[in-house]
Amino acid sequence: MQSRYTTLAQKALLCAKDMAHDTSHNEIGSEHILLGLLYTEGGVAGAVLKNHEVDKMKVLKFVTEIYNGEESNLKERPGYTPKAEQILNNAQEES
Repeated sequence: MQSRYTTLAQKALLCAKDMAHDTSHNEIGSEHILLGLLYTEGGVAGAVLKNHEVDKMKVLKFVTEIYNGEESNLKERPGYTPKAEQILNNAQEES
């Protein structure tokens, strides 16, 4: 079975999942996908973001701060937020 994502995209999405878990968030949101893109070496999206001076540590700090104080119950297998699903569907259509 062929994956609908490239190897680098799969790595970025796995990193997004890890970021959601590491920051104690129930779902993988667009902010986690952004972090996944920034932390995945060799990807075009990450290179473009870095070229536009998007700093991964600042984004991580911001993501941590916006959720600060929210209680979270981690699920066994977190899913994507509706917005993140929409982003992934749009990306698939554009590819």
